Amino acid sequence: MLLVVAEYSCSYYYMIASSTAMSNFYLPYVSEIFSFGEILALITPLVAFLILRPKWDGRNTVFASIPVLLFLLVARSPLLAPILTWSVYFTLHLPVPFYAISMWFASYVLIDLLRQRSVTAFSFLFLIPAGRMLNTIYLNQLALLGVLTLIQPLTSYRSLSNQIPFIDLDRNGEQLVEMINEHMAEQVV
Repeated sequence: MLLVVAEYSCSYYYMIASSTAMSNFYLPYVSEIFSFGEILALITPLVAFLILRPKWDGRNTVFASIPVLLFLLVARSPLLAPILTWSVYFTLHLPVPFYAISMWFASYVLIDLLRQRSVTAFSFLFLIPAGRMLNTIYLNQLALLGVLTLIQPLTSYRSLSNQIPFIDLDRNGEQLVEMINEHMAEQVV
């Protein structure tokens, strides 16, 4: 979650620097910080993959590879960079394989979360169309909703941990899972 906030902070820095430049006040390292935000955006799916640890499944692998293959097919087009810059503000200044690998990890995690019917999948579904540059209110709302849905499962588990006395996970692991499922069902209702 901190990576997502850091990405958007780099974009906001770029917008603030652009605005202050009109009044002859220049902020340092504007393009470098904006590029760093793009690198963070490419690292985030890999970190999500490592943290969420989705189950390895052949179908997920195939489905995650489809958008990557389509991206690699159109990557040579001179129109791809302006379209991605305009829509989600990826400037494609890094080598194309970095974007393809990041897209594969993002697709795999999203497909796995959707197959698990996880609430966290909605955070990805809100953050992806929000893009990197939150230059409209709608995109800001999508990003805020994505961050809030990313935080929501964490707050549910935190409130649950206050209600559960010390449990030996080796002996009572199944009991803990049942209690968590009951608590999550109450949160949904």
